[in-house]
Amino acid sequence: MVVSKFQVWLLCLFLVFPFAACAKQEQKAEAAKQEQKVGVIEQEKDEYAFAREKMVSRQIAARGVSDKLVLAAMRKVQRHRFVPENMVVYAYEDRPLPIGEDQTISQPYIVALMTEVLKLKGPEKILEIGTGSGYQAAVLAEIVAEVYTI
Repeated sequence: MVVSKFQVWLLCLFLVFPFAACAKQEQKAEAAKQEQKVGVIEQEKDEYAFAREKMVSRQIAARGVSDKLVLAAMRKVQRHRFVPENMVVYAYEDRPLPIGEDQTISQPYIVALMTEVLKLKGPEKILEIGTGSGYQAAVLAEIVAEVYTI
């Protein structure tokens, strides 16, 4: 039996292409699932974004801190990650919080004020002595080239 190119093409059309279309649909479905997972992860990661924004606008900017780099850093650094688990619900309140060993994490306004007073531009290298929770260092790291902390 002699098979023409047209017959081979038809065979591909009816046998191969439906599988390819099915595979594309599966890929699209998988991509949609991944996109949904990423959305959930992003939402979980940033469940405190509103609290941070409120902290910056009401506690920091409203009290005179105006440096855009400082405000952006304060909006970005997740303070709840620097406090003990039992203090997370208080992380964005305007107060210091205990972090153990009779130490505290400074209140957000003080961190922002101390950072603004430095008048940082970005290329600086900072040495911080007395790391504590690491929150101040994380805020500084959002602004300057390098932070060394002990």
